[in-house]
Amino acid sequence: MPKPKTETRTQAVRDAVNATSGYEGITGETVAVATQLVADLLIANWIQINDILHTDEDQSVSISVNVSVSAGGQKPQVIAKVGFAQKYKDEAQCFGEDPNQTKLEI
Repeated sequence: MPKPKTETRTQAVRDAVNATSGYEGITGETVAVATQLVADLLIANWIQINDILHTDEDQSVSISVNVSVSAGGQKPQVIAKVGFAQKYKDEAQCFGEDPNQTKLEI
């Protein structure tokens, strides 16, 4: 039976980082765990993200991803956070007076 795509991608990321990483304490396993955590958070929240996407006038949603890695202990700690929100836009414009323009007396 073939591996699920997510597992295959995770292994590919792990292998690539292990092969090329020159960073102390950051191994392919650490990157693979971070990648999987972000994917899990997106999947867990996708219904809410999709609701915002389809109720927004512009059909857009802002998604932010934050991953923290701490290698201070015996094992690296990986914390992943995903935030999402409806985008709001507003604009205001003002033209200032030109200080070099003489004013007409009215």
